[in-house]
Amino acid sequence: MFSVFTILLAASATLASVETKAALAPRGPTNAPMLLQDSYQSSDGIPGCKVNTNRIAYWLGEVGCDDICIKVSNKDRSVYLLKISQAPNVDHSDYHYISYDAWNYLKSGKSATVSPQLGSVLTLPYESVNPSNCAHLMQDGKLPLSAFNSVNYLGKCLEEPDSWVAKNYILYNIASTNCHYGKDEKCTLNKSGAATCPSGLAAGVSQYNHLQPVYNIEYPTGKKVMSPNDM
Repeated sequence: MFSVFTILLAASATLASVETKAALAPRGPTNAPMLLQDSYQSSDGIPGCKVNTNRIAYWLGEVGCDDICIKVSNKDRSVYLLKISQAPNVDHSDYHYISYDAWNYLKSGKSATVSPQLGSVLTLPYESVNPSNCAHLMQDGKLPLSAFNSVNYLGKCLEEPDSWVAKNYILYNIASTNCHYGKDEKCTLNKSGAATCPSGLAAGVSQYNHLQPVYNIEYPTGKKVMSPNDM
């Protein structure tokens, strides 16, 4: 004969098993309101000249070390976006933002440079996917980081050695998000965790070098305009 305690224990174990399976099961798309962003920025100093700035997600919350790629869909259209920056600190604090060109394509099926659309919020389904799906949006297929501005973010990810970013990043001696300052050269971390660069860390930081042009697609004209000086 089973005691009440035994029955309750078995029920608890069964419930825990069900909850665990539910937690591990793949989650489907989640709907979220999205506004357009027509100028590139990065809360963690990721150089815009090393990523496709027309496919960026500016999300609520901190940028993670694994969850940096999402798929957003609308009917038969979908785009992969790099989720590598926080949402702008503006009045719409409950909204996500995505690059204007991505927003425009999801709305109309065309690039903003071809058929610029007007509008505001699109409520669309999105889901997190493996970062490898966004490899084509990053130069060399790895997340570019600034040896000057991305130190805190990189340090956080290196504390998660099995994370995607910890295993797939490249440090550059670029000192500004829009790539106007610094040197376009790769850096490494020494044994103490400090960045070392061929020309010296932050070389060229005081001189406007305009390393590689970063262009924004202007709303609502659809014109390509060079990014402003960000230092």
